[in-house]
Amino acid sequence: MHARYNHVSEFDEYAGHRAAQAFSLSQFVKHTSTSCDGVIVTGDFNSTPTELAYRVIRSNAVLNDAWLVKVSMRTAAVSIWNS
Repeated sequence: MHARYNHVSEFDEYAGHRAAQAFSLSQFVKHTSTSCDGVIVTGDFNSTPTELAYRVIRSNAVLNDAWLVKVSMRTAAVSIWNS
């Protein structure tokens, strides 16, 4: 996302800009990847997993976060090993 932001400030004046940009990106990904075997979206989105922009990209474009998948797979493997 192009807008600057400040995590220290309680009022993020660019949150709306990032949400709109995230929606545009997610629409592009969703509409251009219908016939693809896989989709990889990378970049510095200036957003954390708890923020709206991140959630919009993941949910609207129906994407998984590779980091979260990796962590859950590792956790599952440890659980199976410890069983």
